[in-house]
Amino acid sequence: DRVNDLAGSLLPSPARYIDGEIRLAGWPHRTASDSEKLALYAGICLAFASTAQIRVAVIGRFESFDNVGKVKLVETAARLVNEGKLDQMVVVHVAQQDGAGELAEVSKIEGVKVIQCNKKESK
Repeated sequence: DRVNDLAGSLLPSPARYIDGEIRLAGWPHRTASDSEKLALYAGICLAFASTAQIRVAVIGRFESFDNVGKVKLVETAARLVNEGKLDQMVVVHVAQQDGAGELAEVSKIEGVKVIQCNKKESK
């Protein structure tokens, strides 16, 4: 229930834990699409982080989210920070080209700071 309460807006349907398995819309999570799994696992991460002593959520594969999913996730995390349920969220985004362009919409969200690290060219 914590996942649904904190991050339900990310999910295509409510998550349930039934008979030792996480389910979306009654189906086992492993049968979900890749985008549904990304949203579910990010929601689980936010829920777990909200109960830790240091409430920091770390999300990898951010580049795998579509633009709508990226914005939803960051807006959800920002809301949780504003509500005092999360201290911070850190995402890892491996840019395909210009990372600033890929994160343009996310960088407009209040409280978000995008830090870009570029790989140095080897000689």
